[in-house]
Amino acid sequence: MVLFLSPLLLALSATLVNAQNQNSSYLTGLLQALNSSGLTTLAASVALVNSTTTGSQFLSRLSNLNQNFTAFAPDNAAFNNIPSNNTQDPNLIVNVISYHFVFGHFLSVTDYPNTTIGRTVLGDPSVVMLEGNRDQVVAWARRSDGLVHVLNQSPGDDPSVEQIINYQNLQIFVINGILLYPGNITSTFQSNGQLSGLSTLAQNTQVPVWDTSVNSTQNVSITQVLSGVRGLTFFAPNNAAIAQAVPQFSGNSTQLWDVLRNHIINGTTVYTPSFVNATYVSAGGENLRLTTNSTGQYVTSGNITALIVQPDVLTENGVVHIIDRVLFNSEVNNTAANNAYSSASSLAGHSSTETGPVGVPTGQTTNNNDHVNGATGNFKGVESLAAVVLSVILGSFFLFA
Repeated sequence: MVLFLSPLLLALSATLVNAQNQNSSYLTGLLQALNSSGLTTLAASVALVNSTTTGSQFLSRLSNLNQNFTAFAPDNAAFNNIPSNNTQDPNLIVNVISYHFVFGHFLSVTDYPNTTIGRTVLGDPSVVMLEGNRDQVVAWARRSDGLVHVLNQSPGDDPSVEQIINYQNLQIFVINGILLYPGNITSTFQSNGQLSGLSTLAQNTQVPVWDTSVNSTQNVSITQVLSGVRGLTFFAPNNAAIAQAVPQFSGNSTQLWDVLRNHIINGTTVYTPSFVNATYVSAGGENLRLTTNSTGQYVTSGNITALIVQPDVLTENGVVHIIDRVLFNSEVNNTAANNAYSSASSLAGHSSTETGPVGVPTGQTTNNNDHVNGATGNFKGVESLAAVVLSVILGSFFLFA
């Protein structure tokens, strides 16, 4: 039996609502709205969230009527598929529930026929590593079945929006599934069937990097390098592209890494809504041109253009766009790569939280650092690796020993 459904938790819901809390009126009304809409299990989980410090802070933010939010609200049936061991840690539940809440209102999901990205209130540095300490995002799109689906969930089982209800400053999209916040690069590669070839290649390819913590050269897998970067956009070749490309490297890991660096934008997470005739400098210092037309979305490096076959695959530290070709460009411009990263870092440090579709101009913003978890500047305890990774990606004199 899932913990959310226990009578004890439902009793706890009533107890918490009656507790002394400056936001009790808002919380009471929210729970009533959820219960009256048949979302009784979500109502119970929201009450449990309120029993934690971070959860109470999160709900306090929702009660600020000067700020609008959108909630992806799982229906009761969705909770039945959650293993009970995942529902017994209130702090874990806070992160899960936080990932379902997005800054701003989206007047109608039908307004966004292509991928829409919303900035959630999930900012726990133990599970989010975006540039500028930004909160995590969630992506959704309308599919051929005519329904709006939330992306990056179980393959072939992305939840869809069933109905829309409203409560004060909260727009509620009822969905038929639980949203799982993005994992790390390793889990992303392993869970996506189109990336198994790249996963094997990245895990098994070692590149020598200068480890500043011990002042010596260490061999690190490409996967470790990618996992340590804060703010990453990776144009990842699919299985067919990798199978075609691997023989051309003939075991030359240095050339392979030079090529892959030109598939990466370092220090910046670029989602597809920003793909309108945009140009970025890659981690190899070469231009990456992003274009969108009636036939699809494309990325070009040098004289090779690849089609994006699956956009906006989210990770804890950025985004992966799966492409159908390897961008064979082994040119490296370390100075350009270094300058691009410095500019990206400066911009990220002065960014604000989007209150509408990410990548689409919006007039209203809030302070980026004001997320529920209140922590900034954390590197998940891997500062030394992060420093090494940045040395690799930036193309600085630490690049190869």
